[in-house]
Amino acid sequence: MALKRHKYLMSESTVKREGEPAPGRASALRAQPDTTPTRDTRSESASSAAIAFRTLNYGDLAEVRAFVTLLYAISAEADPFHFDKSREFIDRCVVKARREETPSNTFSGVALRGKEMVGVHSLRRFEEGSLVGAQVAGLWVAKHCRRQGVARTLKGMGEAWARSIGAHFLNSNVLVQNEAMLELNRQLGFETYRVNLRKRL
Repeated sequence: MALKRHKYLMSESTVKREGEPAPGRASALRAQPDTTPTRDTRSESASSAAIAFRTLNYGDLAEVRAFVTLLYAISAEADPFHFDKSREFIDRCVVKARREETPSNTFSGVALRGKEMVGVHSLRRFEEGSLVGAQVAGLWVAKHCRRQGVARTLKGMGEAWARSIGAHFLNSNVLVQNEAMLELNRQLGFETYRVNLRKRL
């Protein structure tokens, strides 16, 4: 099944100022410093000059909905176990994300070409014994923006965030047929740690 191409128009300017909190975020978030790496990397390469990278604006309901919708649609591209999520499911996820996600427990990065969301990346903090880790919850880049360094840039931002929260390691699950992502992960220092097996019944 092919992943539907979504054009989500964002209402916020593409890059917020360094250290500036996202407008409308929960008061609990405003009480703590935002250490999430946020930068404008539009000039990093000629091929991605029109693409801006930043963190998700939780104060923009439409942007959060677009992000969550794309995150849950990632598996449609190649996962035979994918199933479409209902509007009600997405609604609940949006409410939960805006209520619970903070720079101390979640990284949500976006890539924008103009006002179109062309890349998303999410990581979540977790604890394993005495160690802090970060789990990649999803990474997606629009087909027309692939092979331009978008995934590499988003993953770099996510890793910088993980280091900023004191994570000792990153975990990532990749479909075995996604050779491009497996190779990128290897280039970025990931090693095979566990193999997740599935048996059809």
